[in-house]
Amino acid sequence: MNPNLELRESNNWWDEEMDYSKYGFSVFSVCKNGRKTGYKAIVNNKSDKIVHIASEKYKLLPNEVVLEAANEIAEQVGLVPFKTVIESANDWKTWKSRAQNASKTYTKRKFAKAGRVLVQEFNGNQHVLADSDATSIFAFYTMSDIVEMDKNEQFHFGLAVRNSIDGTSHLAIDGFSFRHICQNMSIATIQSIAKANQIAGSMRRRHTINMDVSFPDLKERMELVVGKLKNLQNVYGRWMTEELNSEVATRLGRSISPTYLPDYIQVEKKKVTVTADPMPTLWKTYNQITAEIWHRPVEMHTKQILFEKLHTAYGL
Repeated sequence: MNPNLELRESNNWWDEEMDYSKYGFSVFSVCKNGRKTGYKAIVNNKSDKIVHIASEKYKLLPNEVVLEAANEIAEQVGLVPFKTVIESANDWKTWKSRAQNASKTYTKRKFAKAGRVLVQEFNGNQHVLADSDATSIFAFYTMSDIVEMDKNEQFHFGLAVRNSIDGTSHLAIDGFSFRHICQNMSIATIQSIAKANQIAGSMRRRHTINMDVSFPDLKERMELVVGKLKNLQNVYGRWMTEELNSEVATRLGRSISPTYLPDYIQVEKKKVTVTADPMPTLWKTYNQITAEIWHRPVEMHTKQILFEKLHTAYGL
């Protein structure tokens, strides 16, 4: 650290109701030459490491606080913890990279060392994925009933709640589908779900001093996402009958790495070509891509970005 910089214990004026030490954190003001810089440092008390340096306007929202509220609200709105998500992530432990050397196997340990794998449970919660430092979490809740689109397509629909303490993501509530035939997850933002029915909405909360994370606010937003999941089912039904077209294929090829695309979508010098004959349905292509995204051992944050690009390419 710059010798002119120092950390001074903060008076916590931005959140007098939160005892951060209860969750294993301390917050310090970052000073230079004895004067505040307008930044603060969040320190993990257990490791004595700085988790995040942020503006004084940044409000630390411990993952434990979010999880405790989400668990209680989920029960009230008729959702149950979705433990299957942990089981489906087990194959992240190894990965043969097509993009690099197909014979080289990347183990969970190597990825975890690089901070790229999020497969550990958070504080024993089997429906929550966390990164190696537990700075980011994804908690999954589902409606108890399995939805049968047809005899070969069985789904769980639910919502994913995510949060971070290191500034990598907002507090967010999204919808998801889990396709049982291939243990395949797809996360759809509320904007995507709403757009399918021309309904505007946002489930994002930036970590700022005036962030509303009250229990009633979170409950209302979780209920709103649950209410929109029917729209996602309707979209899936449409994709099952429509063929992949050049417009969607081109958007996919221009926004998503070829690593995640099926072999029949080829990208060369920014030109996208579809070689499939007959043309697959939008649904088949969608599932092939979501399977690649979900089963590769990369950060959940990366998966989220890829899912958003996929849904944008599909016009959601």
